[in-house]
Amino acid sequence: MSNGTKGENRFNTFTRKHKRPLDDIIFEADLAILLGRTQETLWNWRNKLNLPYIPVGRDIFYSEKSVVKWILSREKNNGSGHNLQTEAGETLRPKELE
Repeated sequence: MSNGTKGENRFNTFTRKHKRPLDDIIFEADLAILLGRTQETLWNWRNKLNLPYIPVGRDIFYSEKSVVKWILSREKNNGSGHNLQTEAGETLRPKELE
């Protein structure tokens, strides 16, 4: 009768050689810390700006690759005329428009 050690060794060898599929997934609190924002801000970005996320029950997770892709997709050129908003909701405008 086998105790499963051969299969476990095969799995451990696989995981050492290959990246695990969930290595890219992070918790919401961790993403908030990485970005220097609050979890409330992430909630706003999900609902207003379509920040990609993974709901699992009551928990929210993020793919780091998807978040980086989302951030880069929002890149704007200087002089685009877009206003920025602070977390408090204040609108920041380029000086030449004031």
